Amino acid sequence: MTLDPTFLREFTAYFNADAIDIASPASLDADARGCAGDLARRHLDTHRLRRDLSKFLVDWDPATLKQLANSTCVDWQFSPEVENALKQILTKIVSELGG
Repeated sequence: MTLDPTFLREFTAYFNADAIDIASPASLDADARGCAGDLARRHLDTHRLRRDLSKFLVDWDPATLKQLANSTCVDWQFSPEVENALKQILTKIVSELGG
């Protein structure tokens, strides 16, 4: 699946390699809430984004992972902890967008 370019920009602003603190669940949670709020304010199709992110969380396809990794410069498959952090972030974003 191709992720929405607006989503990728917002996601990268919060979760790029220079900004993210993988070791802090509280920080990841706060940043996921902030990212979701910014996405909602951008008036993009949040229903479609929720659907796409929910599908990705089930399928966990390599092409979508690569989009996120290329955008953020984070190897989201570096370790189980990093991969789980991404799952938690995306789950929180979906939840905050009303999913």
